[in-house]
Amino acid sequence: MSSCITFRRKLKKLIAICSLSLMLLLNTWPVGAQGGPLLSVSETDINATSDVAKNFTLPDGFVLSGTIKTTTGQPVFGGTVTAISGSRRYGGPIQANPAGTSTYRVILAAGTYSVTAQVFQIDTTTFSAATVTFDVMSGLSITGNRTLDITVTPLPTFSVTGKVTSAGILPTKGTIQFTSADGKVSVVAQFDGSYRVAVPAGTYAVFVYLSLNNQASNLSLSLPTVSVSGATTKDLALPPAFNVLGTIKTNAGTVAAPSSFSAFDATQAPPNTTFGVATVPSSSTTGAFALPLPGGSYNTASTIEINFGGNVKGTLGFNSLANPLAVNADMTVNVLAPATPASVIISGKVSNSSGAGVGGASISAFTSSVTGIQNGSFSASTMTATDGSYSLKVLSGTGYTIIVVPRNP
Repeated sequence: MSSCITFRRKLKKLIAICSLSLMLLLNTWPVGAQGGPLLSVSETDINATSDVAKNFTLPDGFVLSGTIKTTTGQPVFGGTVTAISGSRRYGGPIQANPAGTSTYRVILAAGTYSVTAQVFQIDTTTFSAATVTFDVMSGLSITGNRTLDITVTPLPTFSVTGKVTSAGILPTKGTIQFTSADGKVSVVAQFDGSYRVAVPAGTYAVFVYLSLNNQASNLSLSLPTVSVSGATTKDLALPPAFNVLGTIKTNAGTVAAPSSFSAFDATQAPPNTTFGVATVPSSSTTGAFALPLPGGSYNTASTIEINFGGNVKGTLGFNSLANPLAVNADMTVNVLAPATPASVIISGKVSNSSGAGVGGASISAFTSSVTGIQNGSFSASTMTATDGSYSLKVLSGTGYTIIVVPRNP
């Protein structure tokens, strides 16, 4: 009984890890439940240095749906089906049903699409979880609702094992991720001094994710690539690291909380980048943070929460330091947040093609041009009322992008 409980706990943790990996890898808007199927819309270059009125009409969409299974007839554990046409991407989750089948549903516009299926592939021997992207078909014409049943062939895997050692203060416990060169395979597993994963043949970038300081800071390390063509042993050595300590305060000298301090290796090109994030919780009375970093040169950024009162909040981002941070010893970095400009209101109504208000739609606004703050960014979001109306408070700025996402059934 105890072994069964342990297995279930590990499987639940794998599901959580796999879901996070899928969100990071797939750039699609979420779908959710509002009348007939509606499409998301966005508008760019909105200047909001004073109150602005913006109405949006959500176009009708079509539904691409069907079942998805493996070549052995087994239902797919989970994942996402995505339809791609040029720069347009529409995705819908794969859901396992009580009847023992798996289905998906994608809301999309008319057009011709390539379809991919990114599915979970769980290895219960190594307790590693893979997300594998399969090319389903190209040239799919959508002019109305359509059914497409999908069958995928699970990839054979090889065992990759090794020890994880540390040359300094970094712990040897965390999460490891193997990502293929083409981005179509990502395998994650937990490690504690050693690791074991099941990986298809290929060349992989390797990342290690560490949770530090009672989860107040997180570090992602980019490690040397690993080639897999059979059972493989590869030991991993975590580099020496130094403690970067500091505080985040407002320009008035008060504690800025909640807030965060981030550092990105200035010599590495995304996505293969070492980076770390330290958070200051809302309960902090000092604004202090701590972030262990390997030696190197880092670009830094910080965020602070802007509270407009009540539950109306947004996030201000800015450069922590004017120049890259050279980390070669323990050091102190105190961050002073810039003075914020006045707030303004973006308001309006979201309707469908018949003119009826769309309730429960998500309204998100973002800009990288905040008034009076060099390299400042700001983001905020809200939901429409039942009649489709909304009111969103933001910091004064130019070049806002607004994205409206309906709650589709």
